[in-house]
Amino acid sequence: MDELIARLRQHGGALWPGLFLTLGGGWLVLTVTYQDAPNAAYAHGTGAFITPFLPILVTGLAILLLACPGAMARGWGALRRWVGVISKYSLGIYIIHPIILYAVAMELNHLLFVNVVDGLIGFVALVGITLALSIALSALIARTPLAFALGTEQQ
Repeated sequence: MDELIARLRQHGGALWPGLFLTLGGGWLVLTVTYQDAPNAAYAHGTGAFITPFLPILVTGLAILLLACPGAMARGWGALRRWVGVISKYSLGIYIIHPIILYAVAMELNHLLFVNVVDGLIGFVALVGITLALSIALSALIARTPLAFALGTEQQ
């Protein structure tokens, strides 16, 4: 966090708009609803996140990533390792995650459709468990002859 603040002071011209767009875009994506719109029925599941405000969030994230790639490459060791692991198994995670997501969501259903605090806890648990299990299963598959399906060689 200290490095991010130092970079904001050093390169404020690029990072401040990125931070503003990311936080503002994220807030807009999560809070603005279209329940009164004629086609509001689309706003369920994945469609709920496909809003006109999504480009604001993505633009802010892109600015932040382009403005401080060195911070991830050398400074934040744990973040760099996690980004490396996710990158290594990204195709496997992409292929496997819907199956795991469905299974985990069925078990956490009681935490997902409740008040905001419990819903947030359920959502964070859903994302964390799904990501962890997707990485673990991708790593296991990468050690078998089926590794080619993940776009890698057998380890």
